[in-house]
Amino acid sequence: MPFHLFGPPPHLHLLPVVLTAGLAFAAGAYYVARNGVPAYVSRLGSNLRQRADDWRSKRGDSGHAFCRRARRPAHTGNRAFDAYRDETVARLEKEAAEFRAYIDGLRGTADREEFDRFMAGRRRKV
Repeated sequence: MPFHLFGPPPHLHLLPVVLTAGLAFAAGAYYVARNGVPAYVSRLGSNLRQRADDWRSKRGDSGHAFCRRARRPAHTGNRAFDAYRDETVARLEKEAAEFRAYIDGLRGTADREEFDRFMAGRRRKV
């Protein structure tokens, strides 16, 4: 069949794209294997993780708590167990909230110390 009349078959249109993408992926994998992850990429991931943690802490749960609550049956038929379970879940949620607040405080302290070290070094240079 003459290609000059109808063009190449459709599968040949994708071949250069697939080969180029594969080559780019291989080059990137080689670079990362030789040099490690570039600093700006690791900072981007860290910033996204920090923003997600901040969003979850503002929301008041770990992100998956809603799913766990949605699957939990309202009652089992055993009132004593239901009361115990509700009490235990409330206690654990309270402890989780306190722990998140403690971790946020530690992060703030570490950030403050790092900033103070930076400013002290900068003052020494000036």
